[in-house]
Amino acid sequence: MTRRPQRAARAGTPGFRPPEVLLKFEHQTTSVDLWAAGVILLCILSRTYPFFRAPDDYTALAELVALFGTKAVQHAAGQYGKRLICSENASPLDLQSLCQKLAERRHQSEEVSSSLCLATDQAIDLLSKVLALSSHERWTAEDALKHPFFED
Repeated sequence: MTRRPQRAARAGTPGFRPPEVLLKFEHQTTSVDLWAAGVILLCILSRTYPFFRAPDDYTALAELVALFGTKAVQHAAGQYGKRLICSENASPLDLQSLCQKLAERRHQSEEVSSSLCLATDQAIDLLSKVLALSSHERWTAEDALKHPFFED
């Protein structure tokens, strides 16, 4: 009864909301925009849109657990002063393999050469930096633009 109600900005398009928004963290920064850019990059690399399809914030958190693993999402929740309890433990997925498999699924009827794979090592490295679950660890736009992915 003495627990304070959780109130925080809840802006953003469903499917593009970062963990700090889903967990109702009060001190959100522009890192929410980098998360959204990361989701766009994830859509491009996996050739899947929308990537996240959750109808509500609880399901969106479950999607993050399925992608990043239970421990990583619980750790991020802890950094926001929140506690996330999951009934089952999920292991993190390999982003590169996931993107490749989803992209191949989209183009099974076509002859798609492996050279057209968008999920390169550099792309996945950048993706992991802008989709960091903790806003404190997530790269800034300036950091992201200096990434080798954008060279040439």
